[in-house]
Amino acid sequence: MRRRVILSLRVVIPTLLIFTVVALVVLWRYRTLSTLEVIEVGSLRSPTEEVCKAQSQLWPSAQYPFRAWSPNGEFYVEVSKVWFWDPDPRVLELYSASTGRHTGSYVSSDRSILVFCWAEDSSGIYVSDYSPSSGSIFIIPPGRPSRVGPVKKLLIPPTQVHRN
Repeated sequence: MRRRVILSLRVVIPTLLIFTVVALVVLWRYRTLSTLEVIEVGSLRSPTEEVCKAQSQLWPSAQYPFRAWSPNGEFYVEVSKVWFWDPDPRVLELYSASTGRHTGSYVSSDRSILVFCWAEDSSGIYVSDYSPSSGSIFIIPPGRPSRVGPVKKLLIPPTQVHRN
């Protein structure tokens, strides 16, 4: 009996290890990657006023599910999570409105993303990487304060820009 248990463990353990390695490779292969070109605008006091001319911030917003259309109506963006267990959406995905085809994505380097507005000429969309605060000041050790990264303009891929 003891010999059977040892033989079965010799088979089960390597099988589990192989399965775990294959699962990790598959998850790594299908992770979301940033594909949109980024221009860093810099740190702004009020991006919605300075870049967006006082338009309201697009994400996070009370509107959910979120879909923001470009001013010319040719593109829209959505936000999503990298993995279903992520606490906050941190991926911005760009789609062609006419075909619904995914044309690019941007993954925040922080835990979440702020989406400010589209450029007036529909050449890109303004975002910031965002790390929401955590915990409370009444807990020892205190939580971490929120942090907003510099404003970035994500450019529409040149082959996707249609001018009238």
